[in-house]
Amino acid sequence: MKLSDFLETWGLTVLMLDDSALQREFSPNEADRLAAWILHVELITRLPPSQFVFEETRAIALLDRTVELFQIIRSLLKLHGCSAREFATLTVAVTNQVLRPFVVMQQECLSRCTPLRHCLHSDELSNLLDLLNRFTGAIGSIAGVAALTDRGESPIEY
Repeated sequence: MKLSDFLETWGLTVLMLDDSALQREFSPNEADRLAAWILHVELITRLPPSQFVFEETRAIALLDRTVELFQIIRSLLKLHGCSAREFATLTVAVTNQVLRPFVVMQQECLSRCTPLRHCLHSDELSNLLDLLNRFTGAIGSIAGVAALTDRGESPIEY
């Protein structure tokens, strides 16, 4: 399976990756699976389900959890990065293209002392959580544990 096929299966084609990476054979190894397992546990225990009801305190908690995910992903990349090529490709794309813009926007909003409800609409939060839940499914699939959650993932076997 090519990386592009894997992303399509999980609804992650919004990620912008180099065409050569997308056409590369996607074949996670043991280091990918180990790093994915650790991140999957963090994701399923930190993120709320897609049916997120916007409240200021919940949005701030989501921001805090997203910042924590940066630290977790960074640690996993340092520990497994060179050996876990597939994991690194996917997590770096999600970190830089999804998590980072969200965190920057939220922090700018908070630094202006503007209530989050004026900076971010509930549909944007829902879209973010939907994408993160699809990412969680993809990571779970790499780890071989997609069936552990009820987030609507469909397992892929390698």
